[in-house]
Amino acid sequence: MKEEMGANKEKGEEEEEEEELQKVKLAKSRRLYELAMRDSGEFSATAFFKGVNYAELLYKSSVVKSVRLATKLFEDSKRIFGTDHWVTYRAEGVYDMTTRCCVSVRHPDRGVVEFDVVGWDKDEDCYALIPPESADDEEHPSHDLYKELTGKAVYTPRRHCILTQVVPVIVFGLPPGPLYHYNNKIGETKTFRMSEDSTESNFISCYMIQFEDEDLEDCEVPPGCVLVLPKLPPEMPDTKGDSVDKAPASS
Repeated sequence: MKEEMGANKEKGEEEEEEEELQKVKLAKSRRLYELAMRDSGEFSATAFFKGVNYAELLYKSSVVKSVRLATKLFEDSKRIFGTDHWVTYRAEGVYDMTTRCCVSVRHPDRGVVEFDVVGWDKDEDCYALIPPESADDEEHPSHDLYKELTGKAVYTPRRHCILTQVVPVIVFGLPPGPLYHYNNKIGETKTFRMSEDSTESNFISCYMIQFEDEDLEDCEVPPGCVLVLPKLPPEMPDTKGDSVDKAPASS
């Protein structure tokens, strides 16, 4: 028992050291980006390159902020340098990495299978799912299943999907009460808590959400009130009016 506690303590210390190292790297990368914009100009190739590097590192601490920056740099690089420029290629690679939204679905024969979310059908409350890039790996345990679905989108009820990885989300449908002000707020999933109720379709009781608005504290939200955002809105949506009780528009 003492050995196990010691191992857990050592693991915790290692994680803290890794977090501190990540903060240092992130601060340095941001500073290099700021200096490049100051010295070479905001729309210089050097500034874009440093900005893309920063967006890539930022992904580990804030997916939403990373996606917003990567999207801006990719769109601007296409407009300024053209689609064939090396800066645009680099920006596109980070854009693709940061904007990928992965969910897991329980398969009756294969256990948990991963898919990428590319859209949401509001009327049916289903995610449009496609096989991930790893589907091309013949050694992947679900390769044959993915092969059957090549070029197709599978529509799966949202309640059957599990957000096992960090993805951008929006909160909606919370009833009047202490959590009501979280409606229409954008954030990202950080952890999830398993349900003790075996009748739950995805065995998840809630997700811990870290919000884009830094004035909001992290909050546990029921899965039925969490919607994956394959594409982020350009700005945080308005929270006034009755819209906070309703699902966002289809994506």
